[in-house]
Amino acid sequence: MMFGNKTDKIRHMVDKREWEKLLKKYGTLSKEEKIQLAEACGTTDADESCNFLVSLVKENDKDVQLAAVKSMGIVGGQNAKSTLQWMLGRLTDSNADLKEPMLESIEKIGVRK
Repeated sequence: MMFGNKTDKIRHMVDKREWEKLLKKYGTLSKEEKIQLAEACGTTDADESCNFLVSLVKENDKDVQLAAVKSMGIVGGQNAKSTLQWMLGRLTDSNADLKEPMLESIEKIGVRK
């Protein structure tokens, strides 16, 4: 895969901690790019990556939410745990399939902290 595609650029910006650039692009990202952002944020424990994950987990797309939930379990701290617990209490039938991944991520965060 060449570096020129958008998802590679997103991963590169996370690796380089170019948070301001990512913030400016956030509103125009496609579903696939948001998933890539969530996965990339799961590779760094920078506060900014966790902030992006909190935003991504609140997106309306289940695939984006799932990627964010999984990454929160890898790098999230207390803020991520609180967000997941809050969302867990508000799950509806339409997104009930996020319950198990949320519980797993909450458990991973609890073991780590």
